[in-house]
Parts: sequence; structure tokens; C-alpha cells
Amino acid sequence: MMPERIKILYLSWSGAMGGAEIALLRTVRFLDRERFVPRVLQFQPGPMQKELEVLNIPVEVLNVKRFRSVIFSIPFFIRLFRKIRQEKIQLIHAVGTQAWLAGFLPARLAGIPHLWWVVDLPDGSNNVEKLAARLPASGLVCNSRATMEAFRAVYPFNRSKAVVIHPPNAQLDSKSGDLAARAAALRLEFGVTSSQPLILSLGRMQRWKGQETLAAAIPAVLKRIPSAVFIFAGGTLPGMEDGTEARLKAMAKELKVDAHCRFPGYCDDAQALIASADCVVHTSLKPEPFGMVITESMALGKAVIATEKGGPQEIITHGVDGILVPAGEPQLLAQAIISFEDPAYKKKLEENARASARRFEPAAIARQMENLYMESLKK
Repeated sequence: MMPERIKILYLSWSGAMGGAEIALLRTVRFLDRERFVPRVLQFQPGPMQKELEVLNIPVEVLNVKRFRSVIFSIPFFIRLFRKIRQEKIQLIHAVGTQAWLAGFLPARLAGIPHLWWVVDLPDGSNNVEKLAARLPASGLVCNSRATMEAFRAVYPFNRSKAVVIHPPNAQLDSKSGDLAARAAALRLEFGVTSSQPLILSLGRMQRWKGQETLAAAIPAVLKRIPSAVFIFAGGTLPGMEDGTEARLKAMAKELKVDAHCRFPGYCDDAQALIASADCVVHTSLKPEPFGMVITESMALGKAVIATEKGGPQEIITHGVDGILVPAGEPQLLAQAIISFEDPAYKKKLEENARASARRFEPAAIARQMENLYMESLKK
């Protein structure tokens, strides 16, 4: 007789496809469906709903416009408590602070474990986070050691057990020929020949992501590699637009390097975009909680340069499988890019990067998460 499958309810505040939501999708995709039944409550509408439906994962979408309308809402607490009871939910896994806080009271009343997936580096400036940290969690699932250490430093009074489980990579395209063809098509679309070095910056268009550091490095790179082309790819999440792309375009014109720059916006084929590049640059000005673009680029065998604080420090071993540089230093960034002109050095980094990235394979990360769920249910 088959043991009863464990019903898990994931709470996701946003329906947009940010890093936390992508990590959630990849996790539930690789859960062992013979042991676990995942369901998702999405507080805001967005494209994640369709992605979940493709995976045949039940998803209920609310239309919450303000956090206060949930956290101070007795009708909402009753609704979520009834959902837990009616669907016989055995564990809640909340993605981010708002979702965890919204589920705290119903989970406590139902007497089930309630895990907090900590996906941002705490700095003590967020009032919602400060409130959440005052409450006990069944467990903190931190996306990096950097996130866990920051949480402990900012909220030393919170003694909830914490574990580090890194976000999973995407499943690599099994048809390498097809991926190569899509990558070649993108280069053609960008007007980049096979002999031109293509340097890729991929990430949300926000000031703190540091794309302007790469823009400032371009003149120095072009002095040594005059045929190089720079791709600034990425969109923004609703309500987080800050004019970064416009500033980058203006900066490129001012530096007279706009002919070497492309701004394709959001790309829904990230693997092909990464595969089209000769190297990938990640230039965050503030420490990153993790760095999914870094691990995915490494998995595709790309030479990666990243700023040295936060999550990237536990992903990259400097000079072995990538390069770490100080944040906001365009000259040092330019030197790192130019170092890839040494083909033997670049090939060594690429080979080591591919091997190093295997620890982020999605099936392995899902097993770690499953083990955590079983441990949480035993308490």
C-alpha cells in the first residue's frame, strides 16, 4: 500500500517572474510527486500562474493590492485556515517575508509547520521584515550562507533553525544543437558576427544591479578589443522601475560607445541568450542574496565575472571557475574582461565553471528540500 502523499501549500506574494518565483517553479517541478502534492496560493496575479498550470500544479490566485489588506484581515485568516483544513495541508512553505507573515497565524492555528524561504539579504530597514523576525518560524530556508549570516546578524533574537538551500538552476536544454541554433539566431538578431566577442549583462534593470559599472568599463575594453559588443538584457518588476535602461542608453551615447551596445529588454529564452555570449558579467553594487544568473551561466560553460560580496562569494572560487571583482570599479572590471583574451585561461575557467555548477542541478536541490520537509514534519 502506497503511503499517503504529503500536501504542501506554497505561498507566493508576487505572480511576477522574479528570482524567488523562478526558484519556486523549479523546485515544485522536480518534487517527487509520488511523495508530495504541491499547491500554490499566489497573492497577486501574474505570469507565474500559467507556468504552474503547465506543470499541472493547482494554483489559486488572489488580487491583493496592499499588504495591510491581508495582514490585518480576519476574513483572510479564516479563509486560509479553512483552506488548510479542507485541503488537508500538512506543511506551508512561504516564499519571502510578506507571504510568510500572511500565513503565520493560520499555520499556527492549524498546528502545521510553516517554513520561511528567506530570499533577500536582511539589513534591518524593512518594517515588514522586522515584524516577521519577531515571530518564530518552523524553519528558515536561506538561499545562501550570506543571507543566513545577514539574518543572524540583523536579528540575533530570532532563534528559528536555519538551513541553506541554494536556488536550483534551470534544467539544461537536452538538445544542444537546438540551443546552439537559438543562440546563433540571437547573435544574428543583435548584429553580432561569430568572430566578435559578446559580453552579456543579464538581470533586472535597477540601479543597484550595477549595469552602469559595465557601461563605464566599455571604453577601456574597446581599446584592447575594438570589435566587442555589449548586451544589456533584462526588464523590471512592476513598481520597481527606476529609469536604469534610459540612463544606460544615455551613458553609452555620451561615451560614444552606443554602436557597441544592445538593449533587447526582457528575454524569455535566457538559456539561448547566455549561450550566445562569450562571457557573462554580473555587476551588483550591493551584495546579492545569491546570483542565479551566475550559476546558470556557469552551467552553460561560460566565463563569469561577478562582484565579490554576498552570494557570489560562495558560488565562484576566484581564478578557478570565475572572477570576482570589487563592486563599482569599472577599470578592474575592464581588466577582468580583457583577461579572457588569453584563450587557455578562459577555457580553464569555462570547464571548471561547468563542473562547479553541477551542485545547483534542480533535481539535487529538490531532494534537499524534500529532506527538509520530512524533517520539519517529524517535529
